[in-house]
Amino acid sequence: MPKRSFSIRTKLIAIFVLIKGLPLVALPWFSWNVILDLADTLKKQTEQVAQDANTLVGGIAEMATSNSIEALDDRLREAIERLTTDTARHVANFLYDRDVDIRLAARI
Repeated sequence: MPKRSFSIRTKLIAIFVLIKGLPLVALPWFSWNVILDLADTLKKQTEQVAQDANTLVGGIAEMATSNSIEALDDRLREAIERLTTDTARHVANFLYDRDVDIRLAARI
C-alpha cells in the first residue's frame, strides 16, 4: 500500500470544512435545541398563567356573588321594614279615624 500524502490544497479544504462547515452544522442544531427548550418552557408558563387566571377569576366571581347576595339581602330587609312601617302607619291612621267616628257617634 503506497502512502498517500495530501496536497496543500486538499489540506486547506479540509481545514476550511472543519473551521467553517462544522460550526454551520452545529449552530442550527444548537439553536433548534434551544428553541425546543424555549417552547417547552413557554408552554409550561402559559399553562401556569392560565391556571392562575382561572383561580383568580373564580375567586373574584365568588366574592362578587357573595357581595351581591349580601347587598340584595340588605335591600330586601330595608324594603320589608319600609313595608311593615307603612302598613303599621296605615292601620294606625285607620284606627284613629274609627276613634273619631266612635267619638262623633257618642256625641250624637
